[in-house]
Amino acid sequence: MASERDDFWDIASLLPPKSKKKTPVFADEIRPATVNLSGVQESFEERESRRLTFAASEDSEASEESYTPNNPFIERVTVHKKRSALHLFLGFREEAMALRREKGVPCPFATFFSYIPQFYQLTPNQKAYYLYFRDEADVGRYIDTNQSYFLLYIYEIINLPDVIPPETGIRRMAMAWAGCRSRIPAIDKTMARWLADYGLMHRVSCPNDITRPFLKDILAVSGFKEFYLNGVGKEDDAQLQAVLSIVSSYDYKNSRYATGEIGEALSLHVERSVGAVLRRLLREKGHVSPYERIEKRYEAFSGALNAMAERCELLVHYHSVTATDDLRLTVTAAVKYAENKVRAAFSVKSRLSAVGLPETYKQMIDEYFATHILKEKVRVEVPPPAYEALYDAADRGISDDAAAEIENTSWENTWRLIPEEEREEVAVPPVSSAPPANGGLSQNEIRFLQIAFAEGEDAALRFASQRGLLLLPVCEHINEAFADILGDIVLEICGDEVTAIRDYETEVQTFLESALSYE
Repeated sequence: MASERDDFWDIASLLPPKSKKKTPVFADEIRPATVNLSGVQESFEERESRRLTFAASEDSEASEESYTPNNPFIERVTVHKKRSALHLFLGFREEAMALRREKGVPCPFATFFSYIPQFYQLTPNQKAYYLYFRDEADVGRYIDTNQSYFLLYIYEIINLPDVIPPETGIRRMAMAWAGCRSRIPAIDKTMARWLADYGLMHRVSCPNDITRPFLKDILAVSGFKEFYLNGVGKEDDAQLQAVLSIVSSYDYKNSRYATGEIGEALSLHVERSVGAVLRRLLREKGHVSPYERIEKRYEAFSGALNAMAERCELLVHYHSVTATDDLRLTVTAAVKYAENKVRAAFSVKSRLSAVGLPETYKQMIDEYFATHILKEKVRVEVPPPAYEALYDAADRGISDDAAAEIENTSWENTWRLIPEEEREEVAVPPVSSAPPANGGLSQNEIRFLQIAFAEGEDAALRFASQRGLLLLPVCEHINEAFADILGDIVLEICGDEVTAIRDYETEVQTFLESALSYE
């Protein structure tokens, strides 16, 4: 019995037996390497002959060229090219060069889509339409297209600099961008980068005559704005206005006065007057020395199909317009100063703070407005912001009938609220459609109101003191009367001071004339 109980607690007997470790079958096949310890020293040539070496790859073949472009903001550009053993998009250049020998003919649009469009992806109909689109685009005509056809056209220009001269290529790229951007807005950001890369790589300037109409849009998305500003400083108002849009921290178009006639004057004169100042700033001290110097290194044509055997890296030393704080502060102050001149011409009293603008630039703006702005000041009523209408008092004027109705209703409500046993003690005036013209005010209150508006608040306070009147009850009673008449108060009370609200001076005068004649 005891043995059975012991067996019950023998857990090990319940577990499966462990397998014994076996010697690997290949253990007896392992033999240690034989080491030569003869003592013979190995020569240098023998050791070098056994060294593991790699043949030089094509990546080691590199070239570097530097130049100074015709741009007042770009100091130096270094183009670093290196051959790569990794060839992507094999056959693209060969296919592109073969297609340059073919001509397109008018044909129906064929839908085509590809994230990275290439020639081998085209069906016969798509190929025919691309050739038609390409030939038309080469001469500045842009038929119906989509982003895939457009990118294929740009890729062809980028990868055939030996077939399409860079002077021609950059103009075709810019013209295609200008001609298709309204239908394909997504191309703005990539084209702003690729066009600059193409120009810097091949030493060709931005075609300002093509980019000028949408330069503001380019500067809004470009990471290298200075490439597109090679014409700034010359008599180019469009470029100056574009620079103004990215340099000034204040936009006069958001001014509360930028409406109606004064808004037209702002649009006409602010940019022109400040443009003269900006042109002067861009020409001072050798064009670029006042601006922040920046070094930028990056690979060209990022995100584009690049089938060239050489990879290109650009190192650009330039002077940034947007990163120069002094320039931004000066131009911002100039814009505000110019808007103040327009406001003054239209008799607007409020002014913007134009702190930090040197006297030289103030004089330039003054000289402009002395000959271009209206000489006779015109008073322009600027509508208040829409939200102020929520705080305006109702303009009800003075109506005897309305006042009578309000008073009668008030007495009716009072009569209902008074207990019956107390009604005999209350003298209720007879209901009439013509209440007293004094609005229920006493002679002292009427006189106080008259003095406050005619002689001033201090004189009214002296009158109240002489008559022993308490300021708060008198003013509240007057305001209650006018709240019924006008829907608003006519006196503001602050401690021991009172202020007459001059916006209702005409209405108060009409009331006083009626009340005094009634007496």
